[in-house]
Amino acid sequence: MAKAQRLQTECNKVIDLLIKTGVFRGLKTVLHYMDVVSVPLCRKPFAPVDEKYLPELKALAQELLEEKA
Repeated sequence: MAKAQRLQTECNKVIDLLIKTGVFRGLKTVLHYMDVVSVPLCRKPFAPVDEKYLPELKALAQELLEEKA
């Protein structure tokens, strides 16, 4: 049960970050940092991710890459 709660807490942090950045914009940026897509920008009407969130998104991408390894 404790592990499930810990995982849910981690998931909630990711969801909160993506909601703050815009889900599509945030996901595309994370995928860019993971070298899955070459361009981190979404097409119009989506604006770029606010630069203040880039360090958090980069850290998330790094965590995901470490889990994958």
